[in-house]
Amino acid sequence: VFFLMIRRPPRSTQSRSSAASDVYKRQPLLYLNHTSSLVISAIHKLNEILPIKLGYTFDAGPNAVILAHDSVIDLVNKFFVELFGVPQERLNEKASKGSTSQITNTQVSNLLAELQKKWKDEIALARVYHLLRTRVGDDPQKLSE
Repeated sequence: VFFLMIRRPPRSTQSRSSAASDVYKRQPLLYLNHTSSLVISAIHKLNEILPIKLGYTFDAGPNAVILAHDSVIDLVNKFFVELFGVPQERLNEKASKGSTSQITNTQVSNLLAELQKKWKDEIALARVYHLLRTRVGDDPQKLSE
């Protein structure tokens, strides 16, 4: 949870100068949701068993961006499609191709089964609307007029 420090004057005065009295009120700045927490937990659990670690960040909302190396991308793709039951029509073309691969890593397969059982109720509440798969593009290029 991130905290935004908001300076406000004490209630005893309406004077703007009293704002300098260092009275703060902590306001939580929440943008992650229930599904975001599940994604974070799943990535940390995957990082315990994968040889190449995953990274993650979030956009200005609850949408996760998972960073994965090419050598594990199909595995990670399939893992999240299976974990959250993302329907094929909600996958972009690259994610759709990756979702047809099999999870051959026994540890990852066991983790998937464990989380599906352990998080059954939480996953039922989770909302994954789309799974988009992309890659880093070319370096910036100078365009001619």
